[in-house]
Amino acid sequence: VLMYHSIIKEDSLDDIWSISSSAFTDHLAYFCGNKNINLYRCTDLILENPKDGIMITFDDGYRNNFEIAAPLLLKFKIPFSIFVITDFIKQAKKNYMDECMLKELAEHPLVSIGSHSKSHARLTKCSPKKLTNEVSGSKLYLEDLLGQPIDLFSYPHGDFNSVVKSAVLESGY
Repeated sequence: VLMYHSIIKEDSLDDIWSISSSAFTDHLAYFCGNKNINLYRCTDLILENPKDGIMITFDDGYRNNFEIAAPLLLKFKIPFSIFVITDFIKQAKKNYMDECMLKELAEHPLVSIGSHSKSHARLTKCSPKKLTNEVSGSKLYLEDLLGQPIDLFSYPHGDFNSVVKSAVLESGY
């Protein structure tokens, strides 16, 4: 799994969560130019469980995922998944995708949409009620908005334990 967050136009990066669009384009060109690299949709990788392969994902749902990354990925015909923070989408938070952008991406066959929770809370620190709301609430919102099942979940901060994992599975991911 190659997990990206933010793709920016500038070549001067100020954080570890961003990559320049030129460097990202180089990555994609390398993947497509290498016959030994198999690129998979997230669901295909999970269902088929091949011996090798790469899956490209984005966490958080930044606006530049829609404006910069998606056009490049679709140009190269590379499947990818975006895991969104649903409160940020719902509130059209600055620098994040809005509902219209997410709906447009969800209609494309190369794109998988998943949840990254409601608010990007550290789930291992949540009360049982808040944990359920973060996990189930984001799933219900996305399914209602997109009119399709949401089966994929990416743990915020990569942080989980058995309680969080159980909550995710019980929510239907």
